[in-house]
Amino acid sequence: MHLSRLCFTLLAFAALLFLSSCGGKEREVIKKADALAQERKYDQALQTLQTALREDPKNKKLLRYQVQLFLKSEQVNYAIAAYRKLSDVSPGDPILFETLKEKDVVVRVTSAKALGLMKIPEATGPLMSAAKDEEKSVRQAVVLALGDLKDKKAIPVLIESLKDKDWFVRAEAALALGKVGDSKATTELFALLNDEDSYVRQNARKALQELATNENKAAYLEALKNPDPAIANMAAVALAQNGDNIGLPVLLQQLPTAKP
Repeated sequence: MHLSRLCFTLLAFAALLFLSSCGGKEREVIKKADALAQERKYDQALQTLQTALREDPKNKKLLRYQVQLFLKSEQVNYAIAAYRKLSDVSPGDPILFETLKEKDVVVRVTSAKALGLMKIPEATGPLMSAAKDEEKSVRQAVVLALGDLKDKKAIPVLIESLKDKDWFVRAEAALALGKVGDSKATTELFALLNDEDSYVRQNARKALQELATNENKAAYLEALKNPDPAIANMAAVALAQNGDNIGLPVLLQQLPTAKP
């Protein structure tokens, strides 16, 4: 009995030493790769990581760090591929949600881009939370991603982004709302036709054309009555592009009157 207990204790101790040594090697690899990444030597950092992963291809910590490293080096497509490998080992791993809160702005931007490209439904909430990021580049990436997800839950956040101080955020929020396709946004988009920036106005027009469906027709009929020519004309044009000429009189009023 005593001998069997001793054997069990020795085996447990050996297993503990093995796991400890593995963890130590893992930490050393990440430490070395991170030092290279700090010097922006991303190719060398990734090579260091790849070597370790060939020996231990299912190491969750190494796979998670690989995703982070691709994000840091702005290689979005590779980050997506690395995330899919990680998902085989750790299904539903939250790494891309966590990196939306990283201190590194580049990582936050590429995380948002990756979530939009993969169209992960669960990403809507984390992206909505990131829509007020202090960095405009992050806000830009977030509204683009929300547009790709086409989740109606994001509409209030996208409408709020139409008021962003950065013109590019406003412009991309307008396009995103066009992709989501809900008439709730039409009032704010019509107002954006008078934005100070021409690109914002252009994207607002594109979005309004996208939203001019039979389901949203009531909003456009109301806009035809607006005293602002920019709004009334846009409503008429959008309706016409959808095969409805009810706004034609509004457009005809804008034609110059021929002199006798």
